[in-house]
Amino acid sequence: MIRSSRAMTAGALLVALAAMPVQAQHPAPDSSARVTASPAAAVDTALIPARPSLRLGADTNSAQGYFEYGMAIAKRNPEEAARAFYWAYRIDPSSGDALYALHAATVLQMSEKELQSYLNLAKKKRLSKYVVLDSMEYRAYAMNPYVFATFDPELLRRVLETQMWYEHPHATPWEVGMNISAIMGGEANFAWLQYSQNHLPEALATYAKVLADTTKPRWAKARDSLLIRKHRQALAMEMHAQRAKIFYLLDDMDSAATEMNTALEGMREHDEKEQTFFYRSKAMYLQALGMIYQRANKVDSAREAYGRALVEDLSFYAAHTHLAQLDLARHDTAGTLAEMDLAVQLNPNDPVVRYNYAAILVHAKRDGDAAAQLKKAIALDPYYGAPHLLLALIADVEQYTEDAVSEYTTFIAVASKKDEKLLVAKARLKELSATIASNPPKQ
Repeated sequence: MIRSSRAMTAGALLVALAAMPVQAQHPAPDSSARVTASPAAAVDTALIPARPSLRLGADTNSAQGYFEYGMAIAKRNPEEAARAFYWAYRIDPSSGDALYALHAATVLQMSEKELQSYLNLAKKKRLSKYVVLDSMEYRAYAMNPYVFATFDPELLRRVLETQMWYEHPHATPWEVGMNISAIMGGEANFAWLQYSQNHLPEALATYAKVLADTTKPRWAKARDSLLIRKHRQALAMEMHAQRAKIFYLLDDMDSAATEMNTALEGMREHDEKEQTFFYRSKAMYLQALGMIYQRANKVDSAREAYGRALVEDLSFYAAHTHLAQLDLARHDTAGTLAEMDLAVQLNPNDPVVRYNYAAILVHAKRDGDAAAQLKKAIALDPYYGAPHLLLALIADVEQYTEDAVSEYTTFIAVASKKDEKLLVAKARLKELSATIASNPPKQ
Protein backbone atom coordinates (compact mmCIF):
# COMPACT_ATOMS: atom_id res chain seq x y z
CA MET A 1 0.00 0.00 0.00
CA ILE A 2 1.32 3.42 -0.93
CA ARG A 3 1.17 6.01 1.79
CA SER A 4 1.64 9.75 1.73
CA SER A 5 1.17 12.40 4.36
CA ARG A 6 0.46 15.02 1.71
CA ALA A 7 -3.01 15.55 0.28
CA MET A 8 -3.18 15.81 -3.49
CA THR A 9 -4.13 19.05 -5.19
CA ALA A 10 -6.66 19.00 -8.02
CA GLY A 11 -3.88 19.54 -10.53
CA ALA A 12 -1.79 16.70 -9.10
CA LEU A 13 -4.76 14.37 -9.16
CA LEU A 14 -5.37 15.17 -12.83
CA VAL A 15 -1.75 14.28 -13.56
CA ALA A 16 -2.19 10.99 -11.71
CA LEU A 17 -5.37 10.21 -13.60
CA ALA A 18 -3.68 10.93 -16.92
CA ALA A 19 -0.88 8.56 -15.88
CA MET A 20 -3.17 5.60 -15.16
CA PRO A 21 -1.59 2.48 -16.64
CA VAL A 22 -2.35 2.11 -20.32
CA GLN A 23 -2.20 -1.07 -22.29
CA ALA A 24 1.21 -2.37 -23.20
CA GLN A 25 1.96 -3.43 -26.73
CA HIS A 26 1.58 -7.19 -27.08
CA PRO A 27 2.50 -9.47 -29.96
CA ALA A 28 -0.38 -11.03 -31.84
CA PRO A 29 -1.69 -14.05 -29.92
CA ASP A 30 -0.92 -17.44 -31.38
CA SER A 31 -3.45 -20.24 -31.58
CA SER A 32 -2.32 -21.71 -28.27
CA ALA A 33 -4.21 -21.05 -25.08
CA ARG A 34 -0.89 -20.85 -23.24
CA VAL A 35 -1.21 -18.37 -20.38
CA THR A 36 1.90 -16.79 -18.96
CA ALA A 37 1.73 -15.42 -15.46
CA SER A 38 1.03 -11.71 -15.81
CA PRO A 39 3.12 -9.36 -13.68
CA ALA A 40 1.49 -6.25 -12.30
CA ALA A 41 1.58 -3.38 -14.76
CA ALA A 42 4.49 -1.05 -14.39
CA VAL A 43 3.21 2.01 -12.58
CA ASP A 44 5.06 5.13 -11.52
CA THR A 45 4.14 4.98 -7.86
CA ALA A 46 5.04 8.63 -7.37
CA LEU A 47 1.96 9.51 -9.45
CA ILE A 48 -0.51 7.30 -7.58
CA PRO A 49 -2.63 9.00 -4.90
CA ALA A 50 -2.15 7.47 -1.49
CA ARG A 51 -4.87 5.15 -0.30
CA PRO A 52 -6.84 6.90 2.46
CA SER A 53 -6.62 5.33 5.89
CA LEU A 54 -9.88 3.55 6.63
CA ARG A 55 -11.03 2.52 10.07
CA LEU A 56 -9.02 -0.16 11.88
CA GLY A 57 -9.81 -3.58 10.49
CA ALA A 58 -11.51 -2.26 7.34
CA ASP A 59 -11.12 -4.15 4.08
CA THR A 60 -8.53 -2.21 2.09
CA ASN A 61 -9.48 -4.13 -1.06
CA SER A 62 -13.11 -3.05 -0.87
CA ALA A 63 -14.17 -0.58 -3.55
CA GLN A 64 -17.42 -0.06 -1.64
CA GLY A 65 -15.49 0.76 1.53
CA TYR A 66 -13.51 3.53 -0.18
CA PHE A 67 -16.63 4.81 -1.94
CA GLU A 68 -18.64 5.05 1.29
CA TYR A 69 -15.72 6.76 3.05
CA GLY A 70 -15.46 9.30 0.23
CA MET A 71 -19.19 10.00 0.30
CA ALA A 72 -19.05 10.60 4.06
CA ILE A 73 -16.32 13.27 3.82
CA ALA A 74 -16.78 14.75 0.33
CA LYS A 75 -18.33 18.07 1.38
CA ARG A 76 -15.90 18.86 4.16
CA ASN A 77 -12.75 17.34 2.63
CA PRO A 78 -13.02 16.92 -1.16
CA GLU A 79 -9.26 16.33 -1.48
CA GLU A 80 -9.37 13.23 0.73
CA ALA A 81 -12.64 12.14 -0.88
CA ALA A 82 -11.06 12.33 -4.34
CA ARG A 83 -8.35 9.91 -3.22
CA ALA A 84 -10.98 7.57 -1.83
CA PHE A 85 -13.02 7.67 -5.03
CA TYR A 86 -9.84 7.15 -7.08
CA TRP A 87 -9.18 3.88 -5.27
CA ALA A 88 -12.82 2.81 -5.37
CA TYR A 89 -12.63 3.16 -9.15
CA ARG A 90 -9.23 1.46 -9.54
CA ILE A 91 -10.44 -1.55 -7.55
CA ASP A 92 -13.77 -1.66 -9.37
CA PRO A 93 -13.42 0.06 -12.77
CA SER A 94 -16.97 -0.99 -13.64
CA SER A 95 -18.37 1.51 -11.12
CA GLY A 96 -19.83 4.54 -12.86
CA ASP A 97 -20.82 5.88 -9.44
CA ALA A 98 -17.19 5.91 -8.27
CA LEU A 99 -15.99 7.65 -11.41
CA TYR A 100 -18.80 10.23 -11.25
CA ALA A 101 -17.91 10.93 -7.62
CA LEU A 102 -14.21 11.21 -8.49
CA HIS A 103 -15.05 13.79 -11.15
CA ALA A 104 -17.20 15.73 -8.69
CA ALA A 105 -14.65 15.71 -5.87
CA THR A 106 -11.91 16.81 -8.26
CA VAL A 107 -13.99 19.80 -9.36
CA LEU A 108 -14.99 20.70 -5.80
CA GLN A 109 -11.37 20.83 -4.62
CA MET A 110 -10.34 23.19 -7.44
CA SER A 111 -9.43 26.76 -6.67
CA GLU A 112 -11.56 29.43 -8.34
CA LYS A 113 -8.72 30.10 -10.80
CA GLU A 114 -8.34 26.40 -11.68
CA LEU A 115 -12.07 25.98 -12.18
CA GLN A 116 -12.35 29.06 -14.38
CA SER A 117 -9.45 27.81 -16.51
CA TYR A 118 -11.26 24.50 -16.90
CA LEU A 119 -14.51 26.22 -17.90
CA ASN A 120 -12.77 28.51 -20.39
CA LEU A 121 -10.89 25.68 -22.05
CA ALA A 122 -13.97 23.45 -22.14
CA LYS A 123 -15.93 26.21 -23.86
CA LYS A 124 -13.20 26.64 -26.48
CA LYS A 125 -12.84 22.85 -26.80
CA ARG A 126 -9.08 23.18 -26.51
CA LEU A 127 -6.98 20.20 -25.52
CA SER A 128 -5.47 20.49 -22.07
CA LYS A 129 -4.92 18.55 -18.90
CA TYR A 130 -8.62 19.10 -18.22
CA VAL A 131 -9.51 16.69 -21.02
CA VAL A 132 -8.87 14.03 -18.35
CA LEU A 133 -11.58 15.61 -16.21
CA ASP A 134 -14.08 15.68 -19.08
CA SER A 135 -13.18 12.08 -19.85
CA MET A 136 -14.03 11.01 -16.30
CA GLU A 137 -17.56 12.39 -16.53
CA TYR A 138 -18.05 10.98 -20.03
CA ARG A 139 -16.90 7.50 -19.04
CA ALA A 140 -19.02 7.51 -15.88
CA TYR A 141 -22.21 8.15 -17.84
CA ALA A 142 -21.16 5.82 -20.67
CA MET A 143 -20.81 3.03 -18.11
CA ASN A 144 -24.08 3.87 -16.42
CA PRO A 145 -26.33 6.80 -17.39
CA TYR A 146 -28.23 6.17 -14.16
CA VAL A 147 -25.38 6.96 -11.79
CA PHE A 148 -26.57 8.41 -8.50
CA ALA A 149 -25.59 12.01 -9.24
CA THR A 150 -25.85 13.40 -5.72
CA PHE A 151 -23.17 16.07 -6.21
CA ASP A 152 -24.80 17.85 -9.15
CA PRO A 153 -26.48 20.64 -7.16
CA GLU A 154 -23.27 21.54 -5.36
CA LEU A 155 -21.27 21.33 -8.58
CA LEU A 156 -23.73 23.56 -10.41
CA ARG A 157 -23.70 26.16 -7.64
CA ARG A 158 -19.90 26.20 -7.61
CA VAL A 159 -19.68 26.53 -11.41
CA LEU A 160 -22.30 29.29 -11.58
CA GLU A 161 -20.61 31.26 -8.84
CA THR A 162 -17.24 31.00 -10.61
CA GLN A 163 -18.76 32.02 -13.96
CA MET A 164 -20.54 35.04 -12.49
CA TRP A 165 -17.51 36.38 -10.68
CA TYR A 166 -15.50 35.96 -13.89
CA GLU A 167 -18.07 37.70 -16.10
CA HIS A 168 -19.07 40.35 -13.53
CA PRO A 169 -15.97 41.00 -11.36
CA HIS A 170 -17.52 44.13 -9.81
CA ALA A 171 -20.77 42.46 -8.75
CA THR A 172 -21.63 42.30 -5.08
CA PRO A 173 -21.97 38.97 -3.25
CA TRP A 174 -25.70 39.73 -2.90
CA GLU A 175 -26.08 40.14 -6.68
CA VAL A 176 -24.20 36.92 -7.38
CA GLY A 177 -26.27 35.05 -4.80
CA MET A 178 -29.53 36.36 -6.24
CA ASN A 179 -28.56 35.32 -9.76
CA ILE A 180 -27.61 31.83 -8.59
CA SER A 181 -30.93 31.52 -6.75
CA ALA A 182 -32.77 32.65 -9.88
CA ILE A 183 -31.03 30.01 -11.99
CA MET A 184 -31.30 27.09 -9.61
CA GLY A 185 -34.64 27.88 -8.05
CA GLY A 186 -35.53 26.84 -4.55
CA GLU A 187 -37.84 23.99 -5.46
CA ALA A 188 -35.54 22.57 -8.15
CA ASN A 189 -32.73 22.44 -5.63
CA PHE A 190 -35.09 20.86 -3.10
CA ALA A 191 -35.99 18.16 -5.64
CA TRP A 192 -32.29 17.41 -6.06
CA LEU A 193 -31.99 17.14 -2.29
CA GLN A 194 -34.95 14.77 -2.09
CA TYR A 195 -33.40 12.62 -4.80
CA SER A 196 -30.02 12.55 -3.04
CA GLN A 197 -31.75 11.42 0.16
CA ASN A 198 -33.52 8.64 -1.76
CA HIS A 199 -36.96 10.24 -1.32
CA LEU A 200 -37.79 9.38 -4.91
CA PRO A 201 -41.61 9.81 -5.09
CA GLU A 202 -41.31 13.17 -3.34
CA ALA A 203 -38.59 14.25 -5.77
CA LEU A 204 -40.81 13.32 -8.72
CA ALA A 205 -43.61 15.51 -7.39
CA THR A 206 -41.30 18.46 -6.79
CA TYR A 207 -39.76 18.19 -10.25
CA ALA A 208 -43.24 18.12 -11.77
CA LYS A 209 -44.15 21.29 -9.91
CA VAL A 210 -41.00 23.06 -11.09
CA LEU A 211 -41.48 21.96 -14.68
CA ALA A 212 -45.06 23.24 -14.64
CA ASP A 213 -43.59 26.72 -14.06
CA THR A 214 -40.91 26.40 -16.74
CA THR A 215 -42.63 28.57 -19.33
CA LYS A 216 -43.25 31.41 -16.89
CA PRO A 217 -41.59 30.87 -13.53
CA ARG A 218 -42.94 33.09 -10.81
CA TRP A 219 -39.40 34.36 -10.12
CA ALA A 220 -38.68 35.19 -13.77
CA LYS A 221 -38.01 38.82 -14.61
CA ALA A 222 -37.69 40.63 -17.94
CA ARG A 223 -34.23 41.74 -16.92
CA ASP A 224 -33.00 38.18 -16.39
CA SER A 225 -29.65 37.68 -18.06
CA LEU A 226 -29.02 35.44 -21.05
CA LEU A 227 -27.02 33.17 -18.73
CA ILE A 228 -30.09 32.70 -16.52
CA ARG A 229 -32.35 31.94 -19.46
CA LYS A 230 -29.91 29.46 -21.00
CA HIS A 231 -29.48 27.61 -17.74
CA ARG A 232 -33.24 27.45 -17.17
CA GLN A 233 -33.68 25.82 -20.56
CA ALA A 234 -30.87 23.35 -19.93
CA LEU A 235 -32.17 22.58 -16.44
CA ALA A 236 -35.65 21.82 -17.74
CA MET A 237 -34.11 19.26 -20.08
CA GLU A 238 -32.09 17.78 -17.23
CA MET A 239 -35.14 17.65 -14.95
CA HIS A 240 -37.01 15.51 -17.47
CA ALA A 241 -33.97 13.26 -17.67
CA GLN A 242 -33.81 13.18 -13.87
CA ARG A 243 -37.46 12.17 -13.68
CA ALA A 244 -36.70 9.41 -16.19
CA LYS A 245 -33.86 8.25 -13.95
CA ILE A 246 -36.13 8.16 -10.91
CA PHE A 247 -38.87 6.28 -12.76
CA TYR A 248 -36.19 3.82 -13.91
CA LEU A 249 -35.09 3.31 -10.30
CA LEU A 250 -38.72 2.82 -9.29
CA ASP A 251 -39.14 0.26 -12.10
CA ASP A 252 -41.79 2.31 -13.94
CA MET A 253 -40.42 1.87 -17.44
CA ASP A 254 -43.35 3.44 -19.32
CA SER A 255 -43.04 6.72 -17.43
CA ALA A 256 -39.25 6.57 -17.68
CA ALA A 257 -39.47 6.25 -21.47
CA THR A 258 -41.92 9.17 -21.71
CA GLU A 259 -39.65 11.46 -19.68
CA MET A 260 -36.48 10.43 -21.51
CA ASN A 261 -38.12 11.04 -24.88
CA THR A 262 -39.17 14.49 -23.62
CA ALA A 263 -35.58 15.19 -22.60
CA LEU A 264 -34.42 14.15 -26.07
CA GLU A 265 -36.95 16.48 -27.67
CA GLY A 266 -35.60 19.25 -25.46
CA MET A 267 -32.13 18.53 -26.74
CA ARG A 268 -33.30 18.95 -30.32
CA GLU A 269 -34.71 22.37 -29.45
CA HIS A 270 -31.70 23.41 -27.38
CA ASP A 271 -28.82 25.16 -29.10
CA GLU A 272 -26.20 22.42 -28.89
CA LYS A 273 -23.45 24.92 -29.64
CA GLU A 274 -23.97 26.33 -26.16
CA GLN A 275 -22.34 23.77 -23.94
CA THR A 276 -23.51 23.79 -20.33
CA PHE A 277 -21.67 22.19 -17.44
CA PHE A 278 -24.13 19.30 -17.27
CA TYR A 279 -24.45 18.89 -21.02
CA ARG A 280 -25.12 15.31 -22.04
CA SER A 281 -24.84 14.17 -25.63
CA LYS A 282 -27.80 12.72 -27.46
CA ALA A 283 -25.93 9.43 -27.61
CA MET A 284 -25.93 9.33 -23.79
CA TYR A 285 -29.66 10.01 -23.63
CA LEU A 286 -30.37 7.42 -26.30
CA GLN A 287 -28.31 4.86 -24.40
CA ALA A 288 -30.42 5.60 -21.32
CA LEU A 289 -33.58 5.20 -23.40
CA GLY A 290 -32.31 1.90 -24.78
CA MET A 291 -31.69 0.63 -21.25
CA ILE A 292 -35.27 1.54 -20.31
CA TYR A 293 -36.64 -0.45 -23.25
CA GLN A 294 -34.21 -3.29 -22.55
CA ARG A 295 -35.42 -3.62 -18.97
CA ALA A 296 -39.02 -3.48 -20.20
CA ASN A 297 -38.16 -6.37 -22.57
CA LYS A 298 -38.93 -4.20 -25.60
CA VAL A 299 -35.96 -5.57 -27.47
CA ASP A 300 -36.70 -4.01 -30.87
CA SER A 301 -37.14 -0.56 -29.32
CA ALA A 302 -33.95 -0.99 -27.31
CA ARG A 303 -31.99 -2.03 -30.40
CA GLU A 304 -33.37 0.98 -32.28
CA ALA A 305 -32.36 3.37 -29.49
CA TYR A 306 -28.80 2.00 -29.36
CA GLY A 307 -28.63 2.23 -33.14
CA ARG A 308 -29.73 5.86 -33.02
CA ALA A 309 -27.02 6.49 -30.41
CA LEU A 310 -24.43 5.26 -32.90
CA VAL A 311 -25.92 7.46 -35.62
CA GLU A 312 -25.40 10.43 -33.29
CA ASP A 313 -21.89 9.33 -32.36
CA LEU A 314 -20.13 6.54 -34.25
CA SER A 315 -17.44 6.43 -31.56
CA PHE A 316 -19.92 5.75 -28.74
CA TYR A 317 -18.58 2.36 -27.64
CA ALA A 318 -21.20 1.78 -24.92
CA ALA A 319 -23.93 1.28 -27.52
CA HIS A 320 -21.97 -1.66 -28.91
CA THR A 321 -21.71 -3.28 -25.47
CA HIS A 322 -25.50 -3.05 -25.08
CA LEU A 323 -26.09 -4.42 -28.57
CA ALA A 324 -23.77 -7.28 -27.63
CA GLN A 325 -26.00 -8.02 -24.61
CA LEU A 326 -29.04 -8.16 -26.87
CA ASP A 327 -27.26 -10.50 -29.30
CA LEU A 328 -26.10 -12.72 -26.45
CA ALA A 329 -29.66 -12.98 -25.13
CA ARG A 330 -30.79 -14.42 -28.46
CA HIS A 331 -27.78 -16.79 -28.55
CA ASP A 332 -26.14 -14.96 -31.44
CA THR A 333 -22.52 -15.60 -30.47
CA ALA A 334 -21.10 -14.27 -33.71
CA GLY A 335 -23.05 -11.02 -33.41
CA THR A 336 -22.06 -10.67 -29.76
CA LEU A 337 -18.35 -11.10 -30.56
CA ALA A 338 -18.57 -8.63 -33.44
CA GLU A 339 -20.17 -5.95 -31.24
CA MET A 340 -17.65 -6.48 -28.43
CA ASP A 341 -14.76 -6.35 -30.88
CA LEU A 342 -16.02 -2.94 -32.05
CA ALA A 343 -16.41 -1.79 -28.44
CA VAL A 344 -12.80 -2.74 -27.68
CA GLN A 345 -11.53 -1.02 -30.82
CA LEU A 346 -13.37 2.18 -29.88
CA ASN A 347 -12.38 2.04 -26.22
CA PRO A 348 -9.14 0.02 -25.98
CA ASN A 349 -8.10 1.40 -22.60
CA ASP A 350 -11.11 0.13 -20.64
CA PRO A 351 -10.26 -3.00 -18.62
CA VAL A 352 -13.93 -3.83 -18.04
CA VAL A 353 -14.77 -3.88 -21.75
CA ARG A 354 -11.77 -6.13 -22.37
CA TYR A 355 -12.79 -8.42 -19.49
CA ASN A 356 -16.36 -8.70 -20.79
CA TYR A 357 -15.05 -9.45 -24.26
CA ALA A 358 -12.80 -12.16 -22.79
CA ALA A 359 -15.75 -13.76 -21.00
CA ILE A 360 -17.64 -14.05 -24.30
CA LEU A 361 -14.54 -15.42 -26.03
CA VAL A 362 -14.36 -18.14 -23.39
CA HIS A 363 -18.02 -18.92 -24.06
CA ALA A 364 -17.08 -19.24 -27.74
CA LYS A 365 -14.24 -21.66 -26.80
CA ARG A 366 -11.53 -19.22 -27.86
CA ASP A 367 -9.43 -19.40 -24.71
CA GLY A 368 -6.23 -18.14 -26.35
CA ASP A 369 -7.89 -14.93 -27.55
CA ALA A 370 -9.62 -14.54 -24.19
CA ALA A 371 -6.28 -14.82 -22.37
CA ALA A 372 -4.82 -12.10 -24.59
CA GLN A 373 -7.70 -9.75 -23.72
CA LEU A 374 -7.35 -10.54 -20.01
CA LYS A 375 -3.64 -9.77 -19.97
CA LYS A 376 -4.35 -6.41 -21.57
CA ALA A 377 -7.07 -5.73 -18.98
CA ILE A 378 -4.60 -6.53 -16.20
CA ALA A 379 -1.99 -4.23 -17.74
CA LEU A 380 -4.58 -1.46 -17.69
CA ASP A 381 -5.62 -2.04 -14.09
CA PRO A 382 -3.74 -4.61 -11.98
CA TYR A 383 -5.99 -3.86 -8.98
CA TYR A 384 -9.09 -5.18 -10.80
CA GLY A 385 -9.60 -8.73 -9.55
CA ALA A 386 -11.96 -10.29 -12.10
CA PRO A 387 -9.44 -10.61 -14.98
CA HIS A 388 -6.93 -12.33 -12.68
CA LEU A 389 -9.53 -14.92 -11.67
CA LEU A 390 -10.72 -15.67 -15.20
CA LEU A 391 -7.13 -15.94 -16.41
CA ALA A 392 -6.44 -18.36 -13.54
CA LEU A 393 -9.44 -20.46 -14.54
CA ILE A 394 -8.30 -20.62 -18.17
CA ALA A 395 -4.80 -21.67 -17.12
CA ASP A 396 -6.30 -24.21 -14.72
CA VAL A 397 -8.50 -25.78 -17.38
CA GLU A 398 -5.60 -25.88 -19.87
CA GLN A 399 -3.42 -27.45 -17.12
CA TYR A 400 -0.85 -24.69 -16.99
CA THR A 401 -0.60 -25.19 -13.26
CA GLU A 402 2.12 -22.68 -12.40
CA ASP A 403 0.35 -19.95 -14.35
CA ALA A 404 -2.91 -20.78 -12.60
CA VAL A 405 -1.20 -20.62 -9.21
CA SER A 406 0.26 -17.22 -10.05
CA GLU A 407 -3.09 -15.74 -11.08
CA TYR A 408 -5.05 -17.31 -8.22
CA THR A 409 -2.46 -15.83 -5.84
CA THR A 410 -2.79 -12.39 -7.37
CA PHE A 411 -6.58 -12.54 -7.32
CA ILE A 412 -6.56 -13.46 -3.63
CA ALA A 413 -4.20 -10.54 -2.92
CA VAL A 414 -6.46 -7.93 -4.58
CA ALA A 415 -9.94 -9.36 -3.90
CA SER A 416 -12.29 -7.95 -1.30
CA LYS A 417 -12.85 -10.06 1.79
CA LYS A 418 -16.54 -10.18 0.84
CA ASP A 419 -15.93 -11.50 -2.67
CA GLU A 420 -17.93 -14.72 -2.89
CA LYS A 421 -15.32 -16.26 -5.19
CA LEU A 422 -12.49 -15.79 -2.70
CA LEU A 423 -13.01 -19.04 -0.79
CA VAL A 424 -13.18 -21.08 -3.99
CA ALA A 425 -9.97 -19.47 -5.27
CA LYS A 426 -8.18 -20.15 -1.98
CA ALA A 427 -9.30 -23.77 -1.99
CA ARG A 428 -8.19 -24.31 -5.58
CA LEU A 429 -4.87 -22.59 -4.93
CA LYS A 430 -4.25 -24.93 -2.01
CA GLU A 431 -4.97 -27.96 -4.21
CA LEU A 432 -2.70 -26.79 -7.03
CA SER A 433 0.11 -25.83 -4.65
CA ALA A 434 -0.05 -29.32 -3.15
CA THR A 435 0.14 -30.79 -6.65
CA ILE A 436 3.25 -28.78 -7.46
CA ALA A 437 4.82 -29.72 -4.12
CA SER A 438 4.23 -33.42 -4.75
CA ASN A 439 5.62 -33.24 -8.28
CA PRO A 440 8.84 -31.24 -8.08
CA PRO A 441 10.49 -30.42 -11.40
CA LYS A 442 13.06 -32.92 -12.57
CA GLN A 443 16.68 -31.84 -12.31
